[in-house]
Amino acid sequence: MMDSVENCLIHLDITSLDIQQVGGEESGEEGRGDMMDSVENCLIHLDITSLDIQQVVQMCWDNQLYDAMIYVFNRGMNDYINPMEKLFQVIGPPLREGKALTDEQVVMGNKLLVYISCSLAGRAYPLGDIPEDLVSQVKNQVLVCIRDRFLE
Repeated sequence: MMDSVENCLIHLDITSLDIQQVGGEESGEEGRGDMMDSVENCLIHLDITSLDIQQVVQMCWDNQLYDAMIYVFNRGMNDYINPMEKLFQVIGPPLREGKALTDEQVVMGNKLLVYISCSLAGRAYPLGDIPEDLVSQVKNQVLVCIRDRFLE
């Protein structure tokens, strides 16, 4: 089912979806992972302003759909800082304590680095461009956020 939904969204340029309908029963952890990858791919192609933003953000965080979470914050709320803050909150403490990062934290850190790079280049993450009228504001906010993080 998810493959059909994903293909329709991407190839037919469908931009809205009832998030409650994106469920479905798939067996096993691998099936669930594949389904969540499809959900994430669908979300980053939707006009998410038609969705319950809080519900989508929580679902993304609970299922480690970090690309989709960033997309929802950026496109749904024009918020380019909270995704960085959320990821920093998870990877910062073990880094400050000199502990090794878990595999999930390494994934978060890598996404964070790419997100910062995209933001400073005026590119949206994970795809597209930041609206022209927001580019300089986003760059400034990202730099201030990074500076403040290093001064903690």
